[in-house]
Amino acid sequence: MFQRKFEDAIEPSERAYYIRMRLLGNHPQTVHSIFQQGVLQANLGHLNKALQLFLDGWEMEKTLSDLSGNKEDIHLIEREELWFFKGMCKEYKETLQVGG
Repeated sequence: MFQRKFEDAIEPSERAYYIRMRLLGNHPQTVHSIFQQGVLQANLGHLNKALQLFLDGWEMEKTLSDLSGNKEDIHLIEREELWFFKGMCKEYKETLQVGG
């Protein structure tokens, strides 16, 4: 991500997700792929798409955490991802203000 070639990362990220989903199903690595896609979309300024990916990832994460019975983990993940997404939105708005 440090090279800012987010557009180039979309296709490999989607491939990784589909491979993980096919091989692993609902799994922490599949959740990671979903969140990774959300980060890429947020960096591209596609905030609605990013938010939907984060929500999809949360839903899958919840099913994994429900199996282990640890509801506290779900709330921690939700807080961290919400904090991250709010930060991405703030950076994006600041970029628009500086550039515009």
